[in-house]
Amino acid sequence: MKSYFKRIVIVLAILGLTMSSILPTLHPLAATASQAHPITITNLTNASQTVTGIGEENSDVLLVSKTGDTLGYGKTDATGQFSILVSRKLVFDEPVKIYVTNAAGHTELLETNVLDDLAPETPTIGSINHLDGFLEGIQSGYYSSEGNLITATVGDVVYTTIVGRFGQVEPIKLTTQPKIGEKVVVTETSKRNEKVSKPAITYVTDGMKEYPSLKFDTYENPLNSNSLQVTVYAYSSYPYYTGGSDIALVLGNGIILKKMATSSYNTGIVSATFSIPPQPVGAKLTTYIISYGGYPTHETSIYVGEPIPDTSGSITLDPYVAQDKQITGKWTGDVANVALQSSQYYYGEWHQNRAGTKIPVQADGLFSLPLDSSVTDLAADRNLNYYIISYDKYGRVLNKVYIDPYTGYRLEADSYFIGKDSVTGKISGSQAIQYTSIDVNGVSFPLEQVKKDRTFAIPAAGIIKSPSDTVYIHTYNSSKKELTTHKLTIPQETLTADNYTVNDAYITGNYTGDATAVNITINGQQYKNGSLSKGTFKFYVNDKKIKKNDAVLVQLYHGNTQVAQTKLTIAEAFQATTAPFNIGTDKYISATYQNADVASVSLVVDGTTYHGGTIKDGIVTFYALDKISSTDQHVSLLFYDNQNKLLAERKVTIEKKSFTASANTFKLDDKNIIANYQNGAVTKVSLVVDGVTYIGGTIAKDTVTFYALDKIKSSNEKATMYFYNAQNKLLGQTNVAFEKRPFSVILTPFKLGDKNILVSYKNRNVAKVSLTVDGVVYNGGTIADGTISYYALDKIKADSKDVSMQFYDVNNQLLLQQALVITK
Repeated sequence: MKSYFKRIVIVLAILGLTMSSILPTLHPLAATASQAHPITITNLTNASQTVTGIGEENSDVLLVSKTGDTLGYGKTDATGQFSILVSRKLVFDEPVKIYVTNAAGHTELLETNVLDDLAPETPTIGSINHLDGFLEGIQSGYYSSEGNLITATVGDVVYTTIVGRFGQVEPIKLTTQPKIGEKVVVTETSKRNEKVSKPAITYVTDGMKEYPSLKFDTYENPLNSNSLQVTVYAYSSYPYYTGGSDIALVLGNGIILKKMATSSYNTGIVSATFSIPPQPVGAKLTTYIISYGGYPTHETSIYVGEPIPDTSGSITLDPYVAQDKQITGKWTGDVANVALQSSQYYYGEWHQNRAGTKIPVQADGLFSLPLDSSVTDLAADRNLNYYIISYDKYGRVLNKVYIDPYTGYRLEADSYFIGKDSVTGKISGSQAIQYTSIDVNGVSFPLEQVKKDRTFAIPAAGIIKSPSDTVYIHTYNSSKKELTTHKLTIPQETLTADNYTVNDAYITGNYTGDATAVNITINGQQYKNGSLSKGTFKFYVNDKKIKKNDAVLVQLYHGNTQVAQTKLTIAEAFQATTAPFNIGTDKYISATYQNADVASVSLVVDGTTYHGGTIKDGIVTFYALDKISSTDQHVSLLFYDNQNKLLAERKVTIEKKSFTASANTFKLDDKNIIANYQNGAVTKVSLVVDGVTYIGGTIAKDTVTFYALDKIKSSNEKATMYFYNAQNKLLGQTNVAFEKRPFSVILTPFKLGDKNILVSYKNRNVAKVSLTVDGVVYNGGTIADGTISYYALDKIKADSKDVSMQFYDVNNQLLLQQALVITK
């Protein structure tokens, strides 16, 4: 390929050198060329690739452009005819020169222009719809087509026009309305050769989609028989385009009013307001946009309503806080609906936008208007203002209130349910709110100060008692002036829990309402997945080991929202203990119980049931002497409440043993007497010391501990311990033995001049003391807690030689006589 291309380049180069060597010879001759052999052109057009003609025979022929470029060359034959292949496409009316040079060097010259032998190019055509009055967008593609004939056929109607300068074609006015789907054919005919272009074809489309459908503006101005103005509007994708159209309003009597539409590029709204005479009730008004072709577009109709009576009313707004999801407030009078409206500042002025969806007010004088998700913060854009508009039931505006998004405050209550101790929540926005309170069914309760973290808690336990209660939360400023009022939503579900006894396997109870789950909380730890069934619930807690003092809450849920709560009442498990029954010594079976009210008992002996027994102060006695005769019998005692519900069954141990007891040897300086016993249920013990009875002692595991340090002073005293059962029956007794320790006395040496002799003693009870001085006996002294003080100043003299003291017990038996040391 490369070698072939190279050869072509070489040939062209040689041809160029040849032409350059010929032309200098021809041009000088052209000035003196004669017409002995005139040149005749037979084909020179913009449609041909060859130029043909007749000149002098056997001569060279050269075709040159106006600028001197060689367009082709060749030779005439023996008859003088030539045919030259041109090097490029020729252009209509282009000037060219043809040189014919003979062998003698004589040159003939012909100057002429290229003729037109082409059909025009297919013209372009714009779209057309059935509402158009003109066929537009026709454009000729040929640069020198001015004056050509344009023929357009729309359906069966033929239109013609002439191409203007630069190929432009003026719109063709249509004499009949096009029909949707009709074929449109456009051709162009050359004025020079009458050749016709290929056709441009399109089809008539539906023009309605290019025009919006109008609406009657009755949002704030209901149409009635007293109305003197009607506004119609539409949202347009091309408001400036549509804004140039006329809008028609057809009155009830058929009169058609027309007005040019106004448009707003910023809102996309086109509209027109008509002044009308009063229309009769029921009259039909119709409006539509008139297309540029003069044809009606979408028609919209409305009927005139009854006259509207006068109304009045107004709204006030609760403070708004940024990020609020709703606007709330109060209404009075004839207010039926509220709506949000915004106005926007641009081009140096405020422009009011259309109000949003109307929301009905509540029957209790309040309203709540949800904010669209696109309006998340009314304070975000200083170029936007927001208002709440109130309407009567006829749609008329009653008043309009500006929403201040910068200085507001808000109370947000937490979800509340019956059983919750407090109404809680938080305050957001400014610091204006300082106090809160509630009123329940019209009864007001004290104000509570808002906490530093801007939360609040209003006591509600025992105040809000039923889901049917009407509760309002009020807020106040630092001067205790009321600011806002909020209605508290109370779920309608209710919950009651049965009394629970320690060791019960389930917590049970009842509920009402649309609940989906029941949970419990024990000391702050929540457990889930209790079971609900037709108004009852139960929760397995055997593995939770609930105790009497645990704080247990039962909580009812609907989905993830808690709707009710109650505190569980917990009772200790019923406890009952039976004492062993000893054949031969016992007449009664005895038992003790606690943590329940026992109303009756029964005794079952080898399957036979006996009713009776005595119940008092947590003690049961049941006569069984005639019922039990063998230790092989199976005996149990059954306890019942006042509903005859079995509280417990306890086995009675049958024995045939004698009660035995023994006490340890008591040392006089010991604190306690320790005694052990067998074959009896001891519930009381007494100690008798030398005829004095003491009740007390601690009983545990067949052992009695009895404090005796202050009761036994001497080993010569007699002590006996007595054992009783729950019925105060004496089971047995045992004597207390004393360890024999010698009586010992310590006499402090007496110094002459002292007042008292001082003595301490142990291991005996001293009841009397005497002093003997040189054979003279003196009785006296003070005895207390193992010490003696004896006044001897007047009894012992310097010359006293034989001095001693004597100690006696309660029986006046001499315990000891001991000499006294005298010092100076």
